[in-house]
Amino acid sequence: MYLGQLAEGEKALGWFQQGIQRLRSERAALEGAGGSKDDLRREWLAATNALAAGLCAEAEIYLTDACDEDDAEMKCEALATEALLLVSGIDKQTLPEPYQTMASLRLSQQRPEDAEALLAKALSITESLEGSAQQPSLEMRTALSKLLMEVGMSAEALDLLQELRLEDDESLELWYLVVCAALQSGELEIAQAELEQALQFAQSDACPADEREWLPQLMELQSDVDGASRDQLADGEADEMDSSR
Repeated sequence: MYLGQLAEGEKALGWFQQGIQRLRSERAALEGAGGSKDDLRREWLAATNALAAGLCAEAEIYLTDACDEDDAEMKCEALATEALLLVSGIDKQTLPEPYQTMASLRLSQQRPEDAEALLAKALSITESLEGSAQQPSLEMRTALSKLLMEVGMSAEALDLLQELRLEDDESLELWYLVVCAALQSGELEIAQAELEQALQFAQSDACPADEREWLPQLMELQSDVDGASRDQLADGEADEMDSSR
């Protein structure tokens, strides 16, 4: 599976398919194995989650690098559906990937309401794992925040992103996303404060060189924040005029 993550396109698909076949065999072997029920249950859950994660990784290839292949959407649907079926019967779920992957597919199919329900489940699982060894990677949670904003769950995205900023306080991408989520959720003061801090950091010696590529996008975001500020001021003045009549 690791080689699949390093490769692209058809090569990635080939590695993922080999890895998935191996995971299927391992999981099937556990179903007929003997030994301690508790140990077997733990191993079976680990194998089930590993298989579901592998299916999601392959599905993501069909959503990105291999999206122009014949039947890419159908293959992605089948993989994501199987991953969901694998985890849906687990009492305490610890894998948000199947819900995020299916949500990405539903968004590509212009089905935002279906995606929203899936993302709410992914967020619930992610929050339940906070601080645990099974907590999803920062990259996975960042991807979740972007999807949340796509379906209008900007307040939830903002909460998640502010937590991620505490984990990586040098990521200008996270800072950029925090400002975007704050703007979408109407938290203008947060957007202004975070953007000001982000710009100061981006132009300081403390900012890593590879992070400075976000500076132009942050500068563009400044105009959005300024525009929102003007709109808020105009709305306030209009309300005052109405109340004085």
